[in-house]
Amino acid sequence: MIVNLVGPIASGKSSFARWFREKHPSFFHFDIAFMRECYEKDEEAWKAIKTVLCSVENSIVESTGLHYRISELWTPKLVRKGIYTVKFMGDVETLNKRICKRDRDITLVNDEIYENQVFASTYHELPTNLLVWMAERADYPEIERYISKAKRKIERRKK
Repeated sequence: MIVNLVGPIASGKSSFARWFREKHPSFFHFDIAFMRECYEKDEEAWKAIKTVLCSVENSIVESTGLHYRISELWTPKLVRKGIYTVKFMGDVETLNKRICKRDRDITLVNDEIYENQVFASTYHELPTNLLVWMAERADYPEIERYISKAKRKIERRKK
């Protein structure tokens, strides 16, 4: 199963992914942005991402979901694993305040704020199984229940 976390920067995807991974060690967790930073060429990074997704049984993947190559990941082989998309969303102004609190270079901060504005205008286009509105903190156990229910459904379909 692939749990596909999408949403703007500072919406809580990483926090949830770390929490979920602690509870479900059989899930391999990775951040697409981090993977892309690890490679000199973007093409190599996407190839590695696809390889990892194909090689592990369960994964939790996080990204904004906006990159044009995301759709290229969902090959028939990966779709058969089952993909459950959780979209994290929140008030853009609040998310941008969270970005500004991070200890980062101002150029990166400005890029992330701009990316959140783009996300806010296009997020409705992303296919979603579950929408999580981030106010203060999401109810992680509730999100986990939805994912577990989807996982059971996927496993029944495979039999």
